[in-house]
Amino acid sequence: AGLGGRMPVLELEAPGGCRVDLTVGNEAGIAKTILLARVVAQCPGLAEAVVVVKEWAKLRGVVGQTKGYLSGYTWTLLVVFFHQVHPSVAVRPLREWLKQFFGFYSIQMDWKQDAVSVRLGTLCRRSTPGSMFAVEDPIEPGWDLGALLSEDRAQKTRQEMLQAGELLRQGCDWPSVCG
Repeated sequence: AGLGGRMPVLELEAPGGCRVDLTVGNEAGIAKTILLARVVAQCPGLAEAVVVVKEWAKLRGVVGQTKGYLSGYTWTLLVVFFHQVHPSVAVRPLREWLKQFFGFYSIQMDWKQDAVSVRLGTLCRRSTPGSMFAVEDPIEPGWDLGALLSEDRAQKTRQEMLQAGELLRQGCDWPSVCG
């Protein structure tokens, strides 16, 4: 069971390796799923970008609330937000998109002062200092999804994003970026 969030989640693996998260009475979770499905359906290639970024985060060890890192949901919001604020950056070719995605979050964004808001589709000024990664939950706007990150984990996450962007700029292949 994953207990890193506010709602208990039972993590199951079905025969064949299909992973399923099960919660009971989680209306906000249903609303979040519907929101993300609608947003991703509006942009060809965005679903692939979400999968690739989440897989990268998993391989680099920077995903999972139970481990003290950003959740898969939060990584999805980061992908969606990048697309909102940079709609002219085509998702394909994906390699170029990833270069800009990692550059935006590791270099351009001022995490000490700014917060990601998919709900508003723009960067917001933080009202109070806090975690290095401030990501507003669009369904529960008072909830900062980055608040669970310790300073060490926030630094590791930013460093991994910086390294990924740099390796992509150097022309490294994707397996090298993930390895």
